[in-house]
Amino acid sequence: MITRIVKMTIAPEFLDEFLQVYGVSVPKIRSFAGCHQVELLHDVSQHNVVFTYSRWDSVAHLDDYRHSDFFAGVWKSAKKTFAAKAEAWSLENI
Repeated sequence: MITRIVKMTIAPEFLDEFLQVYGVSVPKIRSFAGCHQVELLHDVSQHNVVFTYSRWDSVAHLDDYRHSDFFAGVWKSAKKTFAAKAEAWSLENI
């Protein structure tokens, strides 16, 4: 099982736009093969610092999603709202 965490700092004036893009995208992300969970979290003191937390069967399943046309479109829309470069980690239990 792979856990993917992505940290994004959203420009405060674009937070509502980001949340709308994310809200529409979540059901489609969850429908990808190998996806078990997708959540959006925000920092308790900086609501414009958000994290996606997702769980995947394997790196291959995550990569299938990350290389999809759907992801390219969502990422392009979301990236317009960023105030800083996103950071991402792919993790597995030890």
